[in-house]
Amino acid sequence: MKNESGFYLTNQEKQTNKDWRTKDKQRLESEMRKSNAIFFESVIPFLKNKNFDNFICCELEPDETKLKKIDKDWKIDWLTTFEEELVGIAARVSSFNGFTIRKYSRGYQSEYFQIPNLISKKDFPINPDNFYVFQIETTEVNNKKIPTKLHVIKTSSLFSFVKENENKVECFTNRNDGNEFVFVSIEILLSNKIKHWTIDLTKGIQD
Repeated sequence: MKNESGFYLTNQEKQTNKDWRTKDKQRLESEMRKSNAIFFESVIPFLKNKNFDNFICCELEPDETKLKKIDKDWKIDWLTTFEEELVGIAARVSSFNGFTIRKYSRGYQSEYFQIPNLISKKDFPINPDNFYVFQIETTEVNNKKIPTKLHVIKTSSLFSFVKENENKVECFTNRNDGNEFVFVSIEILLSNKIKHWTIDLTKGIQD
């Protein structure tokens, strides 16, 4: 293995890289557990009240299982059923009033590029019309993320809008890991009459 200057890494550099990767993996796993806990505690009760059932978190399944492959290969975090139809969910948690899409992760193309290709494949594991992005908007109180709203949009609608309106969306870089994101605000979706739902998790659904 070589460093950025083209020289082979010393044992110390290799260990430093290994330590960084281990810490980064632990950070990501911690964030994933916290995000899924918010989804489980705040979103699932609401969905159950709307006749959704049979929730499975593919992200938390053991490696090499079929459900974990659905997460890794198809970017589906949760599976549930609604009126006996299988529904896929890409779950996100952030402080933004809108939807975030990861564009680059550690310099590699991420879901911004991947998901449109995946949902167009014939072997996509669910009906693409039943694949949604659930973005949980939070506020921070005493260093704890408190969920305030749930934004929902059909995945194909979100990515089609972004592709056709790249000049209307914002881009930003996460200062914690350097990953790049696209942000689509609720205001932009409203002004362009893109169908989506905003749910106050204490007051119910808003038109």
